Amino acid sequence: MNFVAVDLGASSTRYTSDSGKISVLPNNMVILEPDARVDIQPYNDQIESALEVIIRKEGDSEFFPVKALIGQMAEGYSTNNERPSMLESKHKQRINYISAITAAAISRIKHDISDDICLYVALPPIEVKTAKDTVKSNFLGKYNVELPKYGGGVDVTVNIIDVECYEESFMAMLSYFFEMNGVPKEESKKYMTGNILSLDIGASTTDVAVVTDGRYLDKSGRTYKTGGNIARDTLIDLISGKYSFEPSLIGAEQAMSEGRLQMGNTYVNISEEVAIAKMECAKGIATSMQTYFRSIGIPIQSIRAIIVSGGGSMHSQYVNEDGEVIVTSEPMSKYITEAFKEICDGVVVESYGGSPRTANISGLFIRAKVDMKKRAQAV
Repeated sequence: MNFVAVDLGASSTRYTSDSGKISVLPNNMVILEPDARVDIQPYNDQIESALEVIIRKEGDSEFFPVKALIGQMAEGYSTNNERPSMLESKHKQRINYISAITAAAISRIKHDISDDICLYVALPPIEVKTAKDTVKSNFLGKYNVELPKYGGGVDVTVNIIDVECYEESFMAMLSYFFEMNGVPKEESKKYMTGNILSLDIGASTTDVAVVTDGRYLDKSGRTYKTGGNIARDTLIDLISGKYSFEPSLIGAEQAMSEGRLQMGNTYVNISEEVAIAKMECAKGIATSMQTYFRSIGIPIQSIRAIIVSGGGSMHSQYVNEDGEVIVTSEPMSKYITEAFKEICDGVVVESYGGSPRTANISGLFIRAKVDMKKRAQAV
């Protein structure tokens, strides 16, 4: 038996398997009727660009069978793409089940793992507490996954024989403290004692949790409906006011990521506007944290450090024509530090470092490896 681990994000699903290789699956889809004809072709021969997917599950299912286009295939077919909603729990959304099973199927094809799979899923803390049995019930079973546009047509069987759910924010902290091979990170050892807050900023939500002496404090897990989208929307307003046009959501996300705005055949520097947008987002998060600490009965003054991870936490940069990386704004941790100074000047705010987007999936991989080793020893 092998495992596949998935981190279901608003913009993409990060996933990995026993191989330890982290891949990204876009989370934009067009759901089609079973007999719908798709004439568009993939941009290249890579599996991630050939994602016309037909998933059938043995027995009754709320979400399957389904036919879907994902990523570039979906964009080429229609401008009206379905994406995960921040207004509904992850475990209730069909798109997340499609994404997870597709990730498992691709893992089988690319890494030659067995069809018997233990699925590991990162979820918001409240959903782990209240819905993990539902998630397990919905995923368990045998699937046939067809990829008609890849390699002349490929069919693969995925048999989900067990499902484990873990808190997203805790997984981020796990990978902050440990390498993916389980070796402790030297630079993180100083925070292995005392209270540490994990602040995982996604595209549309922020997950928080307290780790005490390296152990997850169950009552501390929370999810707030605010994330990088708040900074993005603020940036749209600033651009609209200064340049008299409103960029699309995708255009605004790129502008936030790069700190520059495409204007015709050239770019203008908007690092100042990006900084303002990040600070507004940071202030909102800091305000939520005051309520959060009161609700869990832990004073903010007892927190040694706040570790900021997630795609929404990254600094802005782009690569110029000479191949140089041009950094246009600091990571979100800097702005959160400034916002928290008004609350408690002694709290240290640290950026996750490395790749903040893969913090959860890296931690989930570590957790899965430990669990699978225990399973093997128990046989």
